[in-house]
Amino acid sequence: MQKSNTGSASREEAKWAVWYQPGLEEDGQIYAKALRKCKDINHDLNADMLESKQHQKKQPVVSRIAISPFKRSTHQREAYTASWVTTLVEEERAKIETEQSAKPEWRQKVTGAAYEIARTATALKPIIDIFIPQSPEYSVPYACLWIVFKGFVSRKDKNDSVLGIIISLSEDIHVFEAHANMFPTDEMKITLAELYIHTADLLWRLARYYSHGIFVQLTDALLPRAKYNFDLYRQNIAKTAERLKMLCDTGHAAEQKYIKDRIDDVDSGLRQLASKLEDFRQFKAQHLVHDLIDIWDDEVGDVEDELYMWEALQFSTPRRDHWSQNGIMACLLDWRKRSDEKHNSILWICSESNGRQSWMTEFSIDLLRVCRAQGQATTFGFCDRPRGIRWTPKQLLKQLIAQLLNQNPSMVMSEPSIFNQRMFRKATTFQSTFRLLQSIIGIMGPIILVIDRLDLCIPDTDSAEQQSIVQALAALVRAYPKTLKVLVSSGHIIGPQSLPGLPISFAKVNTRRRPRRIYYDGPPKLPAQRRPPPSLSPEYLQRLRIRQRGGRRKHEGDGDDGDEYDTDDSTVNSETASSASSYESDESDRSVASSVVSFKYIP
Repeated sequence: MQKSNTGSASREEAKWAVWYQPGLEEDGQIYAKALRKCKDINHDLNADMLESKQHQKKQPVVSRIAISPFKRSTHQREAYTASWVTTLVEEERAKIETEQSAKPEWRQKVTGAAYEIARTATALKPIIDIFIPQSPEYSVPYACLWIVFKGFVSRKDKNDSVLGIIISLSEDIHVFEAHANMFPTDEMKITLAELYIHTADLLWRLARYYSHGIFVQLTDALLPRAKYNFDLYRQNIAKTAERLKMLCDTGHAAEQKYIKDRIDDVDSGLRQLASKLEDFRQFKAQHLVHDLIDIWDDEVGDVEDELYMWEALQFSTPRRDHWSQNGIMACLLDWRKRSDEKHNSILWICSESNGRQSWMTEFSIDLLRVCRAQGQATTFGFCDRPRGIRWTPKQLLKQLIAQLLNQNPSMVMSEPSIFNQRMFRKATTFQSTFRLLQSIIGIMGPIILVIDRLDLCIPDTDSAEQQSIVQALAALVRAYPKTLKVLVSSGHIIGPQSLPGLPISFAKVNTRRRPRRIYYDGPPKLPAQRRPPPSLSPEYLQRLRIRQRGGRRKHEGDGDDGDEYDTDDSTVNSETASSASSYESDESDRSVASSVVSFKYIP
């Protein structure tokens, strides 16, 4: 019998290596029965072909099918393959197509048989390829398929029944390509060997069914049921294939569970490793932040606890002076709306209040607390330092930089070109410090910058620095209109005429009380007033006259130290200004906590 010329078998061996491991005693015992079956089939087919050559030389079609015995030899023999069967079947079909004597119905049957034979060979390939590395004799089912097809062509009286069996066989054999890389159990290997034996047994009997030996007629007459009961063998194949599929699915489920457990372990380990790496990254970043801030020595104080120390203060701001009642909220809302409309500017809050500036510091602290609760990035500077300490503009900028680094230490690792010791050592002047701050704000997202009591920031030796801090803030607002919001408070009244041409909105809040001082030169002229008894002292009479006039002597420590009398009158004026046009608010007469609010804006 002819052999195929193919080298694909060696490439397929690695795919099924776990199903058969040469030299493993257990695998040899499992597949020994299948190997004996192959040898018996091979011997039987060769004996039948030899008999055919001796006694029926007039059968040229079958005599050309020479099945060479698989004798053990030192050289490597080539095995039959599915592609070999497909090639021969296609060549035989092409020959019949060219014969003029062949009827169209016959040609159609041959074409259908050729397709089913090739499909069956392809379905058997994953199973047979497992055994071929053990011995080439395992490929004998391919030879049986080729004999069946040749018999189909030569013996038309047995075509219909055999073709139906071949079709059923291709449907019963499951394609095991999906199980190629799984690790099989011994039970799965035993079942696979049984499936191979049943399949080879059926194909061998089909080949014998089409054989042309001298005892064909006697065999057909004497043993038609016992030897050629193909349905019984086909059912054995179907049952074994179904059991093998179930075992493979169970094995897959077990492998998936094992893989899932391993994946969970690996995933847990990776999460722990990622957490440790993140902790180390944060530790390293915080360490670098401390190193950078320490370069400036005492110019920057305790950055970590700065806001907490200010939040610990207790403010005794009167209710009508509090930021929720004094009218600043209307200015803040209007400024935010205009900033969102691409008219970004600095909100400059001014208040001349004879010692009542504490409401601005409380407002700044509450504003920062709200922003941080919402996850908003902030930086701040409180210039009203304790123990007579005064900041210079350069120190204020360094404080802003230190707060940004303390709140966002991770950016130190991501931008080494900015956050390095050389850059921080170079920040010795106001301009170099400002350039560093500008670089940091440029790589960050939305930021709110709050400076409280800028009027307490004293200029350095350079007299121009006091003016430069405002110009620097204005330059930042112009450079980053969508991401930067700047709020500044001052204890002195500052107007647009003081800082012309800068994007600044001024809001003036006046909480100063107008004292009402009442003096009497003589006794009050009241028509029904009784004259006081002569025993009363002049001081008592004076207090009595004041009470009768509606005034109340202020107790010690009540209200403002600069006011002698406490009244219910207060005035809140808010002015917002820049440099282009102006308008007068329609709400100039509305009352806010017994205060009159007038609002002006010059964009």
